[in-house]
Formats: sequence, C-alpha cells, structure tokens
Amino acid sequence: MLKPFQSLTRHREYIPIIKMIFARYLKLFDMEVITMESKAFKEITSKIDKINDYICKNEDKDKPDIKSEEIILESDDVCFLLDICSRTLFRLRKNLSLPYKYEGKKCVYKLSDVEKLIRKKLVTTKIKSTEELYKKYTSYINSNSNE
Repeated sequence: MLKPFQSLTRHREYIPIIKMIFARYLKLFDMEVITMESKAFKEITSKIDKINDYICKNEDKDKPDIKSEEIILESDDVCFLLDICSRTLFRLRKNLSLPYKYEGKKCVYKLSDVEKLIRKKLVTTKIKSTEELYKKYTSYINSNSNE
C-alpha cells in the first residue's frame, strides 16, 4: 500500500517538465492589471458615453428621409438594387429570407425588408451597407422619373 505523497516522490523526474509546461501555459495568458482611481475611471466612462451620444445623433442625421415612409418595390426593382437575377430573388422568397406579398399578380417587397436582408448578409451583393442601398435607390428613382 502506498503511503501519502509516495507517488509524488516516485515521479520527481517529471517535476521540472511539469513546471516548464506550466510556465509556458502562463506565458500564453500573460496579462497586466491596470489600476486607477475611481474618479479617473468615471471621467473616462463619461467621455465614452458622450462620444457614443454624439455618434448616435450624427448617425440619425445621415440617414435619408426615404426610411420614414414605407416604400414598396416590385421584383424588377429589387433585382436591380441588389444586382441579382430573378431566380435568386425567387430562392430568397422560397427560403423565407425576404418577406413579400402579392398585389394583384405581382410580388412586392418592402424596402425595409430588403435593408434587413443586406444587414443580415443573407444575399451576396456588391452593396455592403444600407447607405449604399439608399443611394442606389435614390439614383434609380431619379433616373426612372426623368424618363
């Protein structure tokens, strides 16, 4: 029968190896602890909050007024805006990725749903942001109204 700690004394040759492995493991997670006064921390957090508020306010100014009203698009419009073919649009409808409804015999889509589709990156398109979508939409509307 083994006495307490006898198994440890039998394997003393492994102790340096275990220490080396443990030291390497600790180096992987080498971290520094930074301390500061609570007053300085509160100042920093308040400045971060002010920056966040400023960004949020300016973000709202940059968005076009198009979003305020609900815009309905036909299939051809969506295909043009997303630069996809009608078959891809059909697959998006079939997979329920893009909500739609019928008005008469035509499928129609909300611009806000197309925006969500881009934001969730459910479709591969050249348009990477909603701002690009709205720019393309406004230029598309302007070019069609001129004809």
